[in-house]
Amino acid sequence: MLCDRAAVSLTLPGHFYELKLDGVRILAEKDGDTTELFYRSGRRATDSYPEIARAVSALAPARLLLDGEIIAFDDRGIPSFERLQHRIAPKPGNATNLEPVAFVAFDVLSVCGVSVMAVPLTKRRQLLERVVPESGLCTRFPVAIGDGNALLQMCKERGMEGLVAKSPTSTYAPGDRGPAWAKIKITRAADFVVVGFTKGEVGKRRLRALCLASWEDGQLRYRGDVGSGFDDAELSAFEGALKELAAGAGDAKVAGLDRDRNRVLVRPEIIVRVEYQSVLSEGVLRFPVFKGLRPDLAITDCALGE
Repeated sequence: MLCDRAAVSLTLPGHFYELKLDGVRILAEKDGDTTELFYRSGRRATDSYPEIARAVSALAPARLLLDGEIIAFDDRGIPSFERLQHRIAPKPGNATNLEPVAFVAFDVLSVCGVSVMAVPLTKRRQLLERVVPESGLCTRFPVAIGDGNALLQMCKERGMEGLVAKSPTSTYAPGDRGPAWAKIKITRAADFVVVGFTKGEVGKRRLRALCLASWEDGQLRYRGDVGSGFDDAELSAFEGALKELAAGAGDAKVAGLDRDRNRVLVRPEIIVRVEYQSVLSEGVLRFPVFKGLRPDLAITDCALGE
C-alpha cells in the first residue's frame, strides 16, 4: 500500500501519525522455518539483511506477513539513508559493510495463513502490537493518535523526514495510492531514474553528473542533472555500470531531455535518491544532491514528490 501526496491535517480524530522512516520498504514473509524479505519492487532482499530474516523468524506465529522499513541509525539515533547505503551498495573490504540495521514493522497483512488486509487499521495495529516487540532487530515504533503536531515538531528538531497520516478505518490495499495514507514531508527528497550521464573534462573524472528523470503521464520526463554528493568509490561504481547500460540506449525516449555530444544516454535501470531545494518552473531540480541507490524501487515508483 502506498501514500498519497495530498495535504493532510495534523489533528484528524482517530488518525494514526507515524514517523516517515528514511529507509527501504520491505515485506517480510515467515513460513515455518523459512523467512524471506522482499523489496517493494518484488526483488528478493533476504541475503542483504540475514539478521533481519532471523529476527522475523524468531517471532511467535508460524506464518506471518509484515510490512515495514529497514533502517540504519546515525550517531544520534536518527534514521540515516546514507548509513543504509553501506548495506544497499556495500564497498568491498570496508568494515561498514556490517552497518547495523533494524526492521521497523508498521503493518501486519497475514497471521497464521489468514489474511487481515480487509480488517481496519485500528485492529491490524492491535494485532501488530501482539506479534512484534517494542525493541530488537524486528520492532515497531509508537504512533500518535489524533494529533501529530508534537511528533512533527520532533522531526523538525532532529532533522527527520516527516510523518505518515493513516485513517484508522483503512483496509490494506496493495498498490493503492488513495487518501487513506498520506505523507507529511519536511525535507524535499525523491527517487529518480538515471537516464544518462554527462562527461567530465579531459584529465579529470570521466563522469561529471547523472541525468535524472521521473515517471509522469506514462513516460519518463527529464528532471536535471546531479553532480554532487558522490565519493570516489561511488563514482567509480557508476562509471562501470553506466558504461554497460549505455549499450543499446540510443533510442531511449525521455521528454524534455536535450541530446548533445557531452551527454550519454543509458538504459533506465538505476534508481537513486536525491535531495533538492525546489523544482524550477521548467520542471528541473534546483540544487540536487545524490543521497544513495534505491534497488528496492521500480521505474514507475519514481514520480516527482514521492
